[in-house]
Amino acid sequence: METEGQCLSLMRELNSISKLFDGAPKKFASVIKSRRVALNSLIKYVKRGDDHRWVLDYKDVTDFESRSHLALLLLPEVREDYNENHEMLIDRLQIFPKSL
Repeated sequence: METEGQCLSLMRELNSISKLFDGAPKKFASVIKSRRVALNSLIKYVKRGDDHRWVLDYKDVTDFESRSHLALLLLPEVREDYNENHEMLIDRLQIFPKSL
């Protein structure tokens, strides 16, 4: 599993480097498109905390499961703190002050 993360990290660096040269981003995109299945397989191993937002720039290459997995990793982790109750206080006069 470690190897998959390293491959994606290497690809992230190659993506960054490709932006430094004329025509390289298109070449990098074409290589990724030709390896679509492999990329989507690697994305399944991405863990929370890894920086793989660059993959979202290639939406036409990724499948639904990959995009969904990456999007869920962008959301904060859910904590189950049932001991804390939150109460919302709404002052109705502040919501629509002109309607009074």
